[in-house]
Amino acid sequence: MATASSMIDAFRRLSTNHARQEAIEALLDELTNHELRQLQDITAAKTFHCDLIGHLPVELVAHIFAYLDTSTPYHLQCVSRQWRHVLQSPVIVKQSLLQWYGPDLDLRQGGYAFFERKARQLHAFRHGKPQHYIRIKSAGDNHAGCILTGHTLVWKFTPDDNILYLFDMQAWELHTLVGDARESVVRIFASSQILGFSTSGTTVYASDLKGRNKKKFRVPNATMTRTMTCRESTIACASVCDDYVLVFIWNYADQRGRSFTIDFESDLFSYPPSLPAKMIGLALLLQPEDERITVFVEGPCSDGRTLRYSQYTYAGGHACGTRVAGIHTFQTEWSLTVFRDNRFMPIDHWGTFKLQVGRPEDPSQSRWIQFNENVGKFIEPRPTTHQGQMWAPSSLFCWNDISISKSTSPFPILTHLGPSDCPVDKPLLVQSLDAEGHSDESFALASVLLNESYVVVMTRHGLHILCYETNPQRPTESGPFFGVGEVVDVISSGGHIVA
Repeated sequence: MATASSMIDAFRRLSTNHARQEAIEALLDELTNHELRQLQDITAAKTFHCDLIGHLPVELVAHIFAYLDTSTPYHLQCVSRQWRHVLQSPVIVKQSLLQWYGPDLDLRQGGYAFFERKARQLHAFRHGKPQHYIRIKSAGDNHAGCILTGHTLVWKFTPDDNILYLFDMQAWELHTLVGDARESVVRIFASSQILGFSTSGTTVYASDLKGRNKKKFRVPNATMTRTMTCRESTIACASVCDDYVLVFIWNYADQRGRSFTIDFESDLFSYPPSLPAKMIGLALLLQPEDERITVFVEGPCSDGRTLRYSQYTYAGGHACGTRVAGIHTFQTEWSLTVFRDNRFMPIDHWGTFKLQVGRPEDPSQSRWIQFNENVGKFIEPRPTTHQGQMWAPSSLFCWNDISISKSTSPFPILTHLGPSDCPVDKPLLVQSLDAEGHSDESFALASVLLNESYVVVMTRHGLHILCYETNPQRPTESGPFFGVGEVVDVISSGGHIVA
């Protein structure tokens, strides 16, 4: 008995879980088969004296897990058979995923296997563990104005600036969209259903996400395509005329176009406008389900410039009174007027968007602000560098509650920062230096796009793709990339990548 007490005391003195684990494994190696069976009987007899999860109604269990990480129900199924039975309930499975995806989750796609695959993907994304890394070298120079919507990456590059490339990363297919007269692609747009581009004239082209069923329409004047947005199957654009704003809305499904005007005398503007018409910055946000559109314009405030915005029906009716953004620190260089691609970009499935203001070619003069359409106002962004600050630097990116940062000093690196309530600092993508100690200078201006499936870094000369879900369609080795580039690296990894 004294020997057993000494052994127990020694085990208690082990200060770390790792040390205790090593001691247990070493002890198991010393046991005979008979002793192992005895140990198994002892552990099997252990029961939960207060097993709430195993005995509560499944609806209450779903309510408990609604406060935990989305993937928690899957990882706790190993606790016991009863827990596994309860946590595999469709009620809990769907509830945990609906926290993340909201109305965007199609519950008809499959059974438990589909939901489990989604949960594993979310766990990998939330913990910064990409399953695969793919680097693609482009045959030309990429343009910064790229868009990620679901599994589709949309971009253009020179010398083929009359071709819009549509890369389905899940099916590993590259599609294209071109104009009837092969006009130059000027401004691109995309939603969960359609995508397209404007030309230097008045023609706008649109198609589905694979470039099929191409349609086109014309806008009243060429300046309207400077401010464009797209959501679901609806496209909107606007321009500032001499004494009013003209808004044009077009539906891809029925090819119906509607327009209305907003006079400078309306309360959307500080009258008379403090800037010439051509210098007034505009941004648009569509709400297709309600057939409404929110129009944002620049306006003066006591200590600089701010945003004024109001919601309208498609017929031009005033659906909501004008509001002023709670952002009164706009400096001239952050103005919408000097930003060339002023579109709202979704950053979750719950109606939160970000808008970039400033100069995209100069990261030090560019900021993100965030708008929540459910409350109809600008909110403190996720992430932010200072509590109470209403903007975030352009080096920070987020999807839902997960943040990622981009840095170029002392070397190019992409870092997983995790959720705001439990921050981490985990390298995701580290770019190696060449023999002379130099790195890819275009990384500083690289576009970073993300959702729960991918993180895409688009530099001038190529793509870095971090995949958070397994995909049997992806390449397993280097090789040609649809005649417009080359797959250089393919790495399977659950940690950070050195490219």
